[in-house]
Amino acid sequence: MTLTDRRRLAQELHDGIAQDLVGLGYSIDLILTSPSTPTQTRIDLRKTRFAISELLEKVRFEIHDLHKINHSSIATQIAAAAEEICEGLKINLAVEELKLASESEIFYQVMRIANELFRNVVAHASASKIEISLSQLGELATLVIADDGIGGLDLSTNRFGITSCAQRAESIGGEISWSSSPVGTEVRLVFPAA
Repeated sequence: MTLTDRRRLAQELHDGIAQDLVGLGYSIDLILTSPSTPTQTRIDLRKTRFAISELLEKVRFEIHDLHKINHSSIATQIAAAAEEICEGLKINLAVEELKLASESEIFYQVMRIANELFRNVVAHASASKIEISLSQLGELATLVIADDGIGGLDLSTNRFGITSCAQRAESIGGEISWSSSPVGTEVRLVFPAA
């Protein structure tokens, strides 16, 4: 996906889904403020309203991410993403610099995969620690993200997240694998780096 394609997609997300979510939120707000709305309905609608707000923030993050070109290295961006997304977890980093152009499709997809995996750890793992390593051997690089959480990662239970990561990895000639147990999960992404 070229930068032009990304910007076009960002515009479509902004003009479509983001605006629809804003409109839906306003509609719920009107029902919440109506004196005739029963108490239990208000409680249920508030939960839905919070969920819509969270979803809108995710869409806005994706729009922003599609627009930006950050010229810092992949090691720097992985470290920054881990610090931002995994706030509150103990983070152990061992990341090497790779010679990937920040405008490249491989760079973009690896960062999207890393962000999704970081969010999965925070949302589902109940972890206290995350370990991240990035290294290169010959023409292949390996990103490993491991946590000390409750495990349970597999294609049948992980919904769209890990499937999306696997599809992204495949799109750049890479491969993703994982092992998961009640004492933690390790996800390994191998991808071309030369």
